[in-house]
Amino acid sequence: MSVVFIGHFSGGLGPLNAAGSIAGNQVQRQIFREISERVEDEKATCFSMEPVPAWPKGPILVWSKSEERVRFIGFLNLPVLKHIVFAIRLFFQLQKHPPDLCVQYNAYLWENLTLLCTRALNAGMRISLIVQDVHVNPGLGFFSKRGIRSRMERIAMRLARNFDLVIAVTPDILKDFQLNPLRCIVFPGGVTEFAGKLARTSADKLEDFAVFAGALEAHNGIEQLIERWESLQRQVPLHVFGKGQLASLVSAAAQRCANIHFHGFQPEHVIYEWHCRARWNVCLRYSEGLDQRYFFPSKFFNVVCAPGVVLVNDFHALPQSLRKFLVVLDDGLTGLEGALLATRDGPVAMELASRREIVRSEYDWSAAVSQLFCAIPPQNG
Repeated sequence: MSVVFIGHFSGGLGPLNAAGSIAGNQVQRQIFREISERVEDEKATCFSMEPVPAWPKGPILVWSKSEERVRFIGFLNLPVLKHIVFAIRLFFQLQKHPPDLCVQYNAYLWENLTLLCTRALNAGMRISLIVQDVHVNPGLGFFSKRGIRSRMERIAMRLARNFDLVIAVTPDILKDFQLNPLRCIVFPGGVTEFAGKLARTSADKLEDFAVFAGALEAHNGIEQLIERWESLQRQVPLHVFGKGQLASLVSAAAQRCANIHFHGFQPEHVIYEWHCRARWNVCLRYSEGLDQRYFFPSKFFNVVCAPGVVLVNDFHALPQSLRKFLVVLDDGLTGLEGALLATRDGPVAMELASRREIVRSEYDWSAAVSQLFCAIPPQNG
């Protein structure tokens, strides 16, 4: 059985550019790794559209390149047109050697059309979609960049009704976009190699500081966190890592508040070292500029596997099986200072082991990929 995975992640040989996402890279590479383990390596291929800021912020041409079994398809780097060019080139790549199964990560209008057309021309081919993020917001301006993206993703999700299988991050996606539940699986995301590495660390040497690592955007709650941290009476350092539209807000807060330290965007191995030592790791999610019913913070599994205390707000789809091992705050984070004081000794070894075991048993990408292959067996049996 030959399988093609289609993603939007960056190459691993150079520094991550401004449009790249560490969490997105981790998840997509993990899915491809799991797919490769299910079939012979030579029968697993990946095509990726590397995230790059559109021209003029990025290069006008993005050239093709290869890394092992991943082919990064080049494209003309202009808004909207870049996706059309990528989809056309993807179509011809798939036509050269039509696979038995295509697995696409997230819904894109032109790529969905490409897969549907390719399947129509190749009897026996199956197509599947793994939906981790849906950027749909009816309140956006009609001609704004995000408004155009929202309408295109809504059409893409309509096209997804014709796929053989959809693995969605929340049940709300199935209901709201009217997907056939008989051809859908709900899986909120899972443990990556990075999270697995964190799960092997000890809680013996935790230090009294907190870490927030993620996109510095409103939906990740960085504004609420910074505002609340500045009001703390106790001297607890907060180390913030990431990039995004609110980076200047964090930078300004770091200049006026001695307890806030802004490190900017850092590579994965640096984030790992800080997560390993942090007494507290923070993961927040809000419906600010997006609908949290269509998202699940993939970094959640990183902080749950890390040895420190996990601070979260009560975001949509927070796993019930893990709630008792988390410090769940209200959206305003009003109980933050009390939570820090109550948990300054960190999690006991038994609680940490139980937390990690639940994540391993219920949120492993290998389980989702196994369900995918069970739901879409080879046509020849």
